[in-house]
Amino acid sequence: MSTQQSEHSIPFSLATTQQPLRLLELPPSLLDVLTITTSSSTAPTLYIKSAGPRTTPPVSAAGISAARNAVLCAPRHTFSLRQVHTSNSVLVARPCGAAGPPQPAEEPGLRAVACCATTLELLPPHEGNEAQAEPEMYLRELLPVYEGPGAEADGDADMLDAETEAPGLRISKADAFADVPLSDEECEDGWRALCAFERGDAGAYRPAAGALLEAWKDILTASIAEGIEWGKQFRVGALWAVIEDENVPKGLFDGILRAITGGEFTWTWCAVEKDRCVPWVGKVLLEYRAPKSPGILTAKFLDEWKDYVPEEWRADVALELIKNKYTTPSSSTIMYQFQPMTKEKATAAATGVKPGAGARKWHEKFKKGRK
Repeated sequence: MSTQQSEHSIPFSLATTQQPLRLLELPPSLLDVLTITTSSSTAPTLYIKSAGPRTTPPVSAAGISAARNAVLCAPRHTFSLRQVHTSNSVLVARPCGAAGPPQPAEEPGLRAVACCATTLELLPPHEGNEAQAEPEMYLRELLPVYEGPGAEADGDADMLDAETEAPGLRISKADAFADVPLSDEECEDGWRALCAFERGDAGAYRPAAGALLEAWKDILTASIAEGIEWGKQFRVGALWAVIEDENVPKGLFDGILRAITGGEFTWTWCAVEKDRCVPWVGKVLLEYRAPKSPGILTAKFLDEWKDYVPEEWRADVALELIKNKYTTPSSSTIMYQFQPMTKEKATAAATGVKPGAGARKWHEKFKKGRK
């Protein structure tokens, strides 16, 4: 074979010292995040996380554990990192002299500075084979439980539930987020769903259902005393001034209002949303009244649920509002069930395809492609 160069050829060479580069394949969803920008926006920050030592990796229905593999996080997205071997090595080249001033005897051309035999593939959580968990599930495990002012009177240790292994353990919100292998904004969603709060040096807590229900009862009573019309804007400070002496932590008060206002909450004005408030009250009440079998009579639960919502919203109470939060041990009873709607389950519900039903071994895909 002739090695003579034509007048249009580009000289190519290999650098003596190869650089340790790794290629990252960007999925369309992440590419959109990186490329769709406006003049007023800044480039998003990407960072790598993994489950901390205090978190238990979830196990999928197939029995596959997520282990403690690294994930790549964008502001509101999390991608599993997977190393993929390529059949052909990929050379990364740059123009000769691009790394510094050109050498006198250096000819124009390309020089390979790295050889990549593997690439990093990014998979959205619901597309991988590993188990995935919602941020609420991780934070439930990480945060100690606040049982209410009655338990607080006996000391901070009594504020923890019986399942907490180390009653003296304190964890901040930042440390908890660092241990969750999901983006910070997804963690913030879980924090808001739990009505979690920090208490200064005492650390972060997630309130038990009973503590939430008791605090909500105080908020509802205070709103009646202040003549607050639910669904309309009201002064948050005025409402807090009424219940400040009821031993409700300010962080818990804020957390409840954020949960029922969709996060659009400031210390000056806010408006409670009916579509968020009524389901939230029903979920909390059911978790408190019927956390275990045999549950509670459905009719009794519905009547009590109506008593815990503003009078003008009682007609909106319906089991359909908490359909992912309960199970029915019998035809007349109901029981709380913590089962967040994961991306995998949401996709299956929307398409009618069972999770994993579309997955096939590589040789089956190859066989189909040859027909």
